[in-house]
Amino acid sequence: MEGAVPFLLLCIVAYCVYNLVCVLVSSVKFCCDMVCCCRSDSKRQAEIDVEEDWEVISEIKYVEEEEEDEEEETKEKKYEAVDLKICKGFRSPDFDSFLASALQCLISIPEFCSPQKNEEMKDTWDFKFNLQMSVSDEIKDLKRKYFDDNYKEIDIMNIRSCFTKVFPRFRHHDSFDLLMVLFEDIQKEINPKKAPFIPNDSLNYKDICQEYEKSHPSIVDQLFVGLSMLTYACQDCGNDNIIYDEFKHIPLDCIQQSSKSALEEFRASINRGKYLHYRCKNCQYDSLCMFTKKIIKYPKYLLVLVRKGESKNQTQSNNPIDYKNSFSLSTPDVQTVTYTLTNIICKTQTLLYNHYTAICKRGYNWVLFDKTQCSILPDPFDLSNHPDAYILFYKAEEFLEF
Repeated sequence: MEGAVPFLLLCIVAYCVYNLVCVLVSSVKFCCDMVCCCRSDSKRQAEIDVEEDWEVISEIKYVEEEEEDEEEETKEKKYEAVDLKICKGFRSPDFDSFLASALQCLISIPEFCSPQKNEEMKDTWDFKFNLQMSVSDEIKDLKRKYFDDNYKEIDIMNIRSCFTKVFPRFRHHDSFDLLMVLFEDIQKEINPKKAPFIPNDSLNYKDICQEYEKSHPSIVDQLFVGLSMLTYACQDCGNDNIIYDEFKHIPLDCIQQSSKSALEEFRASINRGKYLHYRCKNCQYDSLCMFTKKIIKYPKYLLVLVRKGESKNQTQSNNPIDYKNSFSLSTPDVQTVTYTLTNIICKTQTLLYNHYTAICKRGYNWVLFDKTQCSILPDPFDLSNHPDAYILFYKAEEFLEF
């Protein structure tokens, strides 16, 4: 018993010391957390203050300098950096990338956005997030409407506000959806009561295209819209039910096949007949019809949408995107149009978000635009098998008649 009492006292003292040490450790940890929290708040506030300011970034300026040689004068093409004040944008990694890539490809089209009239910036390849440029009257009208006459001073914050207010249908942060909504809105602004296009049956294909261009004066119709003729030949009465359908892009399903095979399948689908049930205007009931599709007018700028996966489960296809830098298509009036690649919107898909970049042809070089950063791609650079190609912009270089 005499030995048990000191041992019990020793245990009590050890227990008290242990509790005291735990209290001291908890107090020190709490103080450290408070200090870190204060520093984090200060740092976060500093980042917010920086984001509210304008960020000066480097942009590419195309300069043509004359260098005198001993034998002859030669012109050397150079790219040098120019400081431009551009809004830094948002912290969200996926919001402004889809917007930046789509707008960058649009403003790279000369017919859509004419060059700046500012003499100091006339040779600058501006990453026009502020869109300080002279554009078509239609785009000016839209910007006056959307931005309360502040269309000369548009930054990315204004653009986000624009699509929040004006495009309530726009729900997905996707470059393709953005382009389609923008094109449709421009068409409605110019022609709000758009009626179905029904030309005279006596006209040939060329006259039909000319009549369409006269009745559809918007910049979208002139540059990005093609016209196809859908024929439903009724097997009961022999009547041809003809519908003229517009298209703004060509979809290539690359989930189960390569893009080259998908393009060949699209070509084969034109003028290929198949039987479908359709309500004949003459019979006034659903009858078996021979369906054929002919493209009678290709757009000046052809958009090709590369479908590589399903958006629901975020699955990606590993099939190669072996598209071509140029290809030819034919119309029923024995006319061939040759398309050349000018812009690419790339889409990198992850489980958390999608990131978009734009590759645009500037002069003889290809320039990669990644949000507010840009860089010249090495020459030669093979764009014919880019793994992240999503939207391809092709320009009609020539129409050959035989």
